[in-house]
Amino acid sequence: MSDASVLNEPLQEPVVRAPMPTTSQTSHAAAVALISKIMLALLAVVALAATGMLFTAASFWICLGCASIGYQMASRVVRSIPRSKGSVKVPTATSTHVEHPEPAQS
Repeated sequence: MSDASVLNEPLQEPVVRAPMPTTSQTSHAAAVALISKIMLALLAVVALAATGMLFTAASFWICLGCASIGYQMASRVVRSIPRSKGSVKVPTATSTHVEHPEPAQS
């Protein structure tokens, strides 16, 4: 194959696979981390709903619905804020930038 034919071929997308824990200790730690994140999110929503009940005449269920929507909006805003320059950038599958291009092998 010549160098020109290599450049004209479409790029193949890498296969995206979820990282799998290898030991029971790492799977247990991952499960504990996931459960703790879920519990913190639920506590935040309930706290927002309780605050809404304190300052309004609405029922708990209305406050809970409003708090869950507010929590979702706030989490999306926080995730949309760009990170500082010191953080590690994770390459995406659609990224076209190549850090150290290697010459084509003949």
